[in-house]
Amino acid sequence: MMYSKVKLLLLVMALSLVLTVPVLAAAPAEGLVVEGKRVPGISLGDTRAQVESQNGSPVSCQSVEESADYASCKFNVDGGGSVWVRYRGPDGENASNSPDDVVHNIRWYDVDGWVTTAGINTTLAKNDKQAAVDAYPNAELHYDSVGRLWRLHDPELGIQVTWNHAYIFYTVSMSIFEPYTPPPPPDLIRVADIEMSYDRRSVTANVLILDEQDQPVEGAHVYVWWVYPKNRNNNTNMYMNATTTGDGYATFKINKAVSGNYRITIDNVTKDGYEWDYSGSVRVDEITKPK
Repeated sequence: MMYSKVKLLLLVMALSLVLTVPVLAAAPAEGLVVEGKRVPGISLGDTRAQVESQNGSPVSCQSVEESADYASCKFNVDGGGSVWVRYRGPDGENASNSPDDVVHNIRWYDVDGWVTTAGINTTLAKNDKQAAVDAYPNAELHYDSVGRLWRLHDPELGIQVTWNHAYIFYTVSMSIFEPYTPPPPPDLIRVADIEMSYDRRSVTANVLILDEQDQPVEGAHVYVWWVYPKNRNNNTNMYMNATTTGDGYATFKINKAVSGNYRITIDNVTKDGYEWDYSGSVRVDEITKPK
């Protein structure tokens, strides 16, 4: 009799524990992604309480802006893949691990069944980058240093595709966010010409900076790298910077110049409110100073 009561008590305790453990549910395996609005089971603007009511407790959370804000939480997707939900406070400030925190960004990986209104999912984007580009013709395209497309970002639709390269392999994530109108692109400035000359004791480079209307730019900071024959101080190179005058020229001069080849490379051009047109610039010039 006593043994049966003990078994019954243990069973009740076990059931009690099961009922109090948070349930790890999962987001739906399939559904429509509406750019800038929602993915299956989660919408931008949902509260943390709504997300967990629909999708169960998160697998994990990370604090981002502040300790214990749990601003970024991961949920499994039914059938495979995962989705990260990014929260902020209801007042637009940082999240605070409150049930009232709201969703403002949703990012997912390896979810074949989530298809956008433009017909793109993570599998198609991984196997055919051009299909994603064609689906979002107004998106900004960003390339890495070796020319690989690594991000497609359409701010006015609220959609982003990211190719995370690792050697020849890569993974793909997609995300939605609140659409916005991007600011107008900055005006471009370029190196239009490099005029090099020498005299008996020096070599000079005059660098001309123009804007998009081919007008001289005053107050631009120009950074250059010189390479030249070894001088009496055993130096063969020098980094310089100068600021353009009203005629758009920045002047760089090597004094006590010995004979030989002098090469100048433009390293950067900066000015508040402008962007350097790297590809449209003259970047290198050289001259040989005779004995």
